[in-house]
Amino acid sequence: MTTIVANRRCMAADQRVTDGSRIFRTRKLRRIGEAVIGAAGTGPAIAKFLTWLEAGQQDTPPKFAKDDELEAIVLTPAGLFVYDTACVCEEVLDEFYAVGSGSTAALGAMHMGADPVRAVEIAALVDNSTGGPIDMLRL
Repeated sequence: MTTIVANRRCMAADQRVTDGSRIFRTRKLRRIGEAVIGAAGTGPAIAKFLTWLEAGQQDTPPKFAKDDELEAIVLTPAGLFVYDTACVCEEVLDEFYAVGSGSTAALGAMHMGADPVRAVEIAALVDNSTGGPIDMLRL
């Protein structure tokens, strides 16, 4: 899948995408208004979610296919929030959070003092779905 990590100041993500036996790179972070968004999961689910966010969440949430997967972090001046395919916003009260297949390793790294970029680097050491260059966006 991927690893995306955010604290209250910035967000970092790897660029690796795995699709069956194929691997390619893409950007997983996006800025919408003042928010920084990182999304992990299946391509169609991510696209539907980002379109919904860009529309200002005015419409009803997107309809996801049964096999769609989505884990997203939204970092705003008001705080840190997570979403899944239910598109229900859940506030994260902790100082940092991570999603994706390398999230557990990244959270452990953050607890040991790593910044988000270093946490993704550490996750890439133990998660074969995390890799490639790392992108970072500041709030």
